[in-house]
Amino acid sequence: MSSNESQSLELELQEQGDHSQTGTRDYLIGFVLSVILTAIPFWLVSTGLLTKPTTVATIVTMAIIQIWVHLKYFLHLNFVTEEAKPTAYLSCSAH
Repeated sequence: MSSNESQSLELELQEQGDHSQTGTRDYLIGFVLSVILTAIPFWLVSTGLLTKPTTVATIVTMAIIQIWVHLKYFLHLNFVTEEAKPTAYLSCSAH
């Protein structure tokens, strides 16, 4: 194996390790956010702190935010506009 090939292999392995750590961190962030976004509506319903319409609006808002969290942290969709790819992904998933 030449020195160029070994350097290339080392860089590839390092990038895979970096991606693995980022992936684990993303899953952990997504999990914590999902738990929080689930616990808040349960707490609101169990305490009866807000009126019924406000509670329903809060639950719907938390659900929409949780959909975004799942798309970003678990499905790893990038929401930065790159040739409108995220829009295409979302439109295909809705059918």
